[in-house]
Amino acid sequence: MENKVLESKGNSSFDTGNYRDKMLVKAYHVIDLSDDTRVMYSDYSNKKGEYHEPATYVDCRIYTSKNYQTKYAIIWTAKGDGKGKAGGYGYDKDSASIGSAVRDAGYTLDKNISGVGEDAITGALVAIALYNGCKKPCIVRAFA
Repeated sequence: MENKVLESKGNSSFDTGNYRDKMLVKAYHVIDLSDDTRVMYSDYSNKKGEYHEPATYVDCRIYTSKNYQTKYAIIWTAKGDGKGKAGGYGYDKDSASIGSAVRDAGYTLDKNISGVGEDAITGALVAIALYNGCKKPCIVRAFA
């Protein structure tokens, strides 16, 4: 689901609290694979023969409680960081917790992503990366 950032107010009073004490279940990183930040996959070096890591524009992680009933999300971006949570039953808690974290980070999106699934998550994270100057976004997902 394509999305776009309408505005960003930023969040300067961000504190992760005890979210990192929970169990990590999923992580998303949006990196830039444009020519000026690309990793050369044949030898992991740039044109000068040195290792060059692609720039990360969005870092988002989802944690869960021990009983798996509540999901917690933390998002780090260039223009604001945020946290969010979602509990209960009957909807996608991953996208709901990330939607809450995105709002806490100060971003206003064109479309609501809360509770609507994986496509909404990736669309929102790519939109945030593009808003922050990413030229060629690529999402790297990790599952714990």
